[in-house]
Amino acid sequence: MPKRKRHRSSSSPAPTAGAAPSVESAPVVDPAVAMFAERHRAQQEAERRTREAERLARRQADERATLLRTKDDAAARLKAVRRQEVIAPGEVEAAEAAYTAAAADLVEAETGERPTWAPARPVPEPEPDATPDPTPDPDSDPDSDSPQ
Repeated sequence: MPKRKRHRSSSSPAPTAGAAPSVESAPVVDPAVAMFAERHRAQQEAERRTREAERLARRQADERATLLRTKDDAAARLKAVRRQEVIAPGEVEAAEAAYTAAAADLVEAETGERPTWAPARPVPEPEPDATPDPTPDPDSDPDSDSPQ
């Protein structure tokens, strides 16, 4: 159903296209309303900070649990290797290195500093660029756009 056309009362004249809009002062806000709005904003900000702190604590707890699990797995692997009757060359050293690295990572996460007995972290090798080689293929003609 279309909207009804409402006629303006004679006390409020219709705005004219050429007339400048009237300048009204900002509405007066009740001080109680302003105080409520300010307290509400402050409460929302405090709740946001609390949620962020809880999220950070959960993330740190998850990271610590992962590091602890990694260390426990490395310790179990080391024990299993040592129990074997026939041990492949370098297997014990690899298991010990994995355990030492996992324990060092856990200590670093808990204290914030890498232990002095810990091995240095391996530096990740830079990945080769996926950009095409700028040298042209000798079999292709650079001036031709269509396949031959």
